[in-house]
Amino acid sequence: MILLWRFKTQATALFLDVKSNYSLDADKQYAIILSPALYWVKRVSLPVKHIRDAKKLAPSVFEETLPQGNYSYDAQKEAEGVFLLFAYEDKKILDLLLEKNIANNSVRSISFAQEILDDDEKYQLDNERVIVKKEGIVTILPAAWFEGLQALDMASLNMPKKSIKLEQFGHIVETKTLYMGALLLACFTLLLGVEYFVYSEQKATLEEEKTALFSKYKLKPTMMQNRAILAHYTKIDKEQEHLRMYLKYLEKIVLKLDEHIEHIRYKNHILTLTLQGVTNQESRRVLAVLVKNSIPFTKKFEKEKLFVEIKL
Repeated sequence: MILLWRFKTQATALFLDVKSNYSLDADKQYAIILSPALYWVKRVSLPVKHIRDAKKLAPSVFEETLPQGNYSYDAQKEAEGVFLLFAYEDKKILDLLLEKNIANNSVRSISFAQEILDDDEKYQLDNERVIVKKEGIVTILPAAWFEGLQALDMASLNMPKKSIKLEQFGHIVETKTLYMGALLLACFTLLLGVEYFVYSEQKATLEEEKTALFSKYKLKPTMMQNRAILAHYTKIDKEQEHLRMYLKYLEKIVLKLDEHIEHIRYKNHILTLTLQGVTNQESRRVLAVLVKNSIPFTKKFEKEKLFVEIKL
C-alpha cells in the first residue's frame, strides 16, 4: 500500500507511464504524475454543488465506458455544476510503481496529469507520443501529428495542487490483513457454531420437559387448545369468586321476625334471592347492604314476596 508521507523537503515531479524509464535517486522524494494512459477522465454537468456529491455519481457516469476492473473515483470542480470525473485502477498503478522500482517510501503524492499543462500546451514524450491539453483535457496523441515540439520537462511545469488521498486505496487489502480478516471470520463462525449447539441442546431439553408436563397434567397437544381451556376456566373461577362475594354480602342482610329468605338460586349466571314478608317500604332497609357495596341488582314484588336478581 502506498503511504503518502509529508516532508518539508521539495519533491521531484516524476511522470509515471508504462513506456517511461527512470534513473531514480533512493534518497529523493517523488511527486508522481499519472500519465493519461493510467486513468479515464470525463467532463460532465451534474445537478450537484459539491465535489463529494459528484464523486458519488462517478461510478454511474463511467458505468458503460470502463472495461472490467476494480476502480476508484475522484472529482474536480471546474465551474458551477461542471466537474471533471476521474476513474483509475489502484492495483494497476501500484503494479507499475513496483515494475519501475519506485519504492513506496519515496512516493510523496500521486496526482493526475490534468494540472501540469495549460490549455493548448503540448510536449514530446518520446519518438511516438505527444502529451497535449486540449479544451481542458490532457491526453496522449501520436507524435506524427506534430512537428518541432519540446521534450517534456517536469521541472519546468506546474506542480498539481490536488492528489489522490490515502483513503482511496482502502479497498486494496494487504495479504496479512486478509489473513487476519479470515481468522476473525473463522473465530466468529466458531462462536456462532458453539452458540447454536448450546441453543439446540437447550431447545431439546425444553421440548422434553414440555412433553413430560403435558403428559402429567393430560394437557392438549397444542398451546392454542390449552390457552382456550385456560381462558374458559379462568372465566369460571372469576364468576365463582363473585358468587362467593355476593353470598357473603347476602349473609349480612338483617331481617325482622316476620321476614325470612325463602330460597336462593343460581342459574345461567344469575343469582336469585326470594324474600318472604318484605314490603316495598322495607326493601330499602333489607337491600341497603347491596347498595352500600355497589352490587348491581334488580328487584320486583309478587304476592308479598321480594325477588332480587344479581347478574354475574
